[in-house]
Amino acid sequence: MQAKLINAENLEALQFTLKSGQKAKIPITRLCEEDATFIVMWQQSQEALREPTNADVKQSTENDVVGDSSEKLPRKFTLRRMPMVVQFGNYCVPASAAMIANFHDLDIDQYQIAQLSSAGSVGNQGTFPRDMKLAMEKIGFTGKEEFWNSDNEFQQNILPQIKSALYSEGPIYVSFRPGVFGDMGHGCVIVGYDDRKAELHFHNPWGTTFEKSYAAVALQSAGIVYIQAPNESPVATDEKIIAFQRKMPRTTGNLKDLYNTLNFQSIAFDLIWCNRYDTLEDRSFADDTARRDGRLMLKLAFRRNPAVILPNSPKGETQSFYFVSRPPNGGAQYKVQEITPQGWGPAKLMTLGSLTREWPTLIENSSGERVLWQLPLIELAL
Repeated sequence: MQAKLINAENLEALQFTLKSGQKAKIPITRLCEEDATFIVMWQQSQEALREPTNADVKQSTENDVVGDSSEKLPRKFTLRRMPMVVQFGNYCVPASAAMIANFHDLDIDQYQIAQLSSAGSVGNQGTFPRDMKLAMEKIGFTGKEEFWNSDNEFQQNILPQIKSALYSEGPIYVSFRPGVFGDMGHGCVIVGYDDRKAELHFHNPWGTTFEKSYAAVALQSAGIVYIQAPNESPVATDEKIIAFQRKMPRTTGNLKDLYNTLNFQSIAFDLIWCNRYDTLEDRSFADDTARRDGRLMLKLAFRRNPAVILPNSPKGETQSFYFVSRPPNGGAQYKVQEITPQGWGPAKLMTLGSLTREWPTLIENSSGERVLWQLPLIELAL
C-alpha cells in the first residue's frame, strides 16, 4: 500500500493520505518494524526541534525534577553498581533475574534460578516471564506483572510507575516480543530513563547495554515484571516464642492438621511450596533441590519473617516439625526446637543445611489420587 504520512502526533491513529486521495488513520502496530521505528525516530526529532513553551521553561527551573509534590523524580536517572550477567544459551530470563537479585546483594546465579523455574529453562529453551516471577518469589522476592494495550496507556499509566519503581526499588524485568531481538522473545533489565531523550536504558544479558524510546518500548514490549526485595524481619523474642508454644503445645505430625491449627488459633503465617511445580512426582529432584538450594531458601525466609516451621520427613513421611528462629546475634547456628505429638523438645543450635536433609515430604493432592513430593515451608510473622 502506497501512502503519505501527514500527521504522526498520535501513534495509535497515524494520519495518511492514500494513493487514491482518501485519508486514513492507522495504528503504528499495523506497520512493519522498519516503518514503525522510522516514525518513532522522526517524531522524537520533531519534538527535539520544537520551540520551548512557558511550561517547559518553568519545569526546567524547578530543580530539574518531574512528578507531583509527593514524589520528586529526576528527569534522568540510572542505577549505579548494576551488575551485568551474560546469559548461557537461551537463559535470557534467568540471567536477567540474576542481575536483579545480585543488585539486591543476593548471591545467586542464572543456573540456580533456571533450576527453580521450569523444565524449559533447564533444557535451555528459555523461560517464560511468569516462571521467572515464580522462581524469584521462591527465593524471597515479590514479583508483579504489568501489561498494557496501547501506547497511550503505557505513556500515561505504566511509564510513571516504571520511573518511580526504578528510583525507589531498583531494576525491572522487561520482556520483548519476537522479532525485536530475533525470532524468539527476549528478556532484558530496565536500569534507567532519560526524559529529555524520552528513552529507557537497559542491560541486555547478551553482555551489552542499549536504549529504546518510550514509544518503541510501548510497541515492542510484551510486558514487565516489578521485582521487590524482601526487608529484614525482626528477631523472634523469647516472649513471642513462649506465646506461640501456648497456642500450639504439640502437633500430630500431619501438615494438614498443623495448617488447620494455625488457622484456628488465628496465627499469622504463609505456607510456601518451595519446589518447582513441574517436578512434583520426582523424589530425586526434591532431594536435590533441598540439598542444593534449601539453605538459601531458608535464609531468605528469615528476611521476610522471624521464624519458620518445616517438616522432618524421613523417607517422605512426616514424624515431627522443626520450629526455627533466627539467631539474635547472627551467625550460622539457628535456634531449633522439635515439635512432636508429645510436645516441644529442648532448644538446640543447628545449621540450616542440616535442617533440609529430611525436608522432602509426600503430600496427597486435593483429590487424593496422586502423591506428590513437596518442600513445604511455613513462615510465621509472630
